[in-house]
Amino acid sequence: EELFASLAAVTAGGNTALRDASDATLGGLRSRDGRSAMVLLTDGHDTVSRVLPAALERTLQASPVTIFPIGIRGGDLDDDTAGEAYAFLEHVARLTGARAYRLTQEQSLPAVFSAILADLRGQYVIGYVPTRSLSQDRYRKIRVEVKRRRGLKLRHRPGYRPLP
Repeated sequence: EELFASLAAVTAGGNTALRDASDATLGGLRSRDGRSAMVLLTDGHDTVSRVLPAALERTLQASPVTIFPIGIRGGDLDDDTAGEAYAFLEHVARLTGARAYRLTQEQSLPAVFSAILADLRGQYVIGYVPTRSLSQDRYRKIRVEVKRRRGLKLRHRPGYRPLP
């Protein structure tokens, strides 16, 4: 509880190298065996990164890491900038097969972490071998279909790039 209280007290603002930090973390997780997940607690507003958005997107597409962004409202962000920042977090989550969360008064940090843990516990891993050999760097789309079941929510990566 002390950890949650400390994290909840964090205020967003100042210079943020979100893409740089995400890229470096994904690079560090690349050598780990098994499934990996990352939680991003941020306002989503990147102000100083050297990694360009398109480069981070390619890294996300080639990474097996599932990223769960938790958006917090930055005190110095206007509504348009905050909306764009959260849209970026939703994009990151969608690319990695996760969902983004927005921290609000109604949705506390422990509740968000509980939801993330439930998502992780409910994940299935599906593998396949492509029938066609494509360029190593080419983006490959994925389509997953399941029969409708009450209470079932399907979230998956829209595609991937093979690891270099």
